[in-house]
Amino acid sequence: PSDPKRSATKRKAPDDDDKGGEEVFKIDGKPLTEGQARMHRYIVACIKEIIQPFYETRRVNRDQFKDVARRSTEKVMKEELKHNPDGVTSQGGMSSFLSSSRKSNITKVVDTYVQIVAKASKKPKEGKREAKGVESSENKGSETDTPSKPQPPKPEGALPDLEVAEQPAAQS
Repeated sequence: PSDPKRSATKRKAPDDDDKGGEEVFKIDGKPLTEGQARMHRYIVACIKEIIQPFYETRRVNRDQFKDVARRSTEKVMKEELKHNPDGVTSQGGMSSFLSSSRKSNITKVVDTYVQIVAKASKKPKEGKREAKGVESSENKGSETDTPSKPQPPKPEGALPDLEVAEQPAAQS
């Protein structure tokens, strides 16, 4: 029998609480200004919201979630601070800062990093490479290599190609 409490609960996004406090984002070794810190909080909240479905469907694990969140936050903050070095100065809140185009751009960055970490966790093993037709170093240069030029189809009933060993030239 399934536990109703267990099936109804969602996976909670990992927090950075296990690091002993909140990690401080710095620019050129300096702490953020109030407006920059506000922008950072908005970006982090948006990124966590975007990654959450990947975490709930187990496409990324806890460490990958944190890695994607960290990388995405750094990338987006650097780009945002190029355009607005003072950060978010208005008190309009997160909804006014995160326009649909800005949120779309953040989603693209997050999706890219999710694909990177998902691909990195599924590296092919040696046995799979050979099964997919990728030549291993043992097979390189062997007689079974396919020729580089495509050969025309042979007519039906033609004899198979036979390898002829070179014979020494007849001496006269």
